[in-house]
Amino acid sequence: MDPGHGSKFAIWTQHTVKGGAGAEVRWYEINPAAHSLIQSGKVTSPSLFEFNGAIAPNRLVNGGTKSGGNAMLMNFNTSSTATFPSIKMVSKVGGGAQSGQVIVTSSILLHRCNVRCTHAARRH
Repeated sequence: MDPGHGSKFAIWTQHTVKGGAGAEVRWYEINPAAHSLIQSGKVTSPSLFEFNGAIAPNRLVNGGTKSGGNAMLMNFNTSSTATFPSIKMVSKVGGGAQSGQVIVTSSILLHRCNVRCTHAARRH
């Protein structure tokens, strides 16, 4: 149930399609009863492939108590021929705009830590 859209039952989904530098992730909130789109968006970049998305609405059901449903968080991967893979996320609350992309972690960060940790272990 999405309280921001008349408490309609909604299905949230996403998929990767051709776009941006080669691939982009599009997301949708769908009203299955009316066969209509409630809202949609995408993550795209002119220099990165964006793919492997996963979307989660905020929804709490605890017995008869129900809340949330008007916000989402979506994570996805990015990469290109010039960058290491990263995990990023965007969010959207109610009627507000989708957030900018936020880096959750990057392969280069993990690579740097592994090199430093391995080097430090060899010194001992």
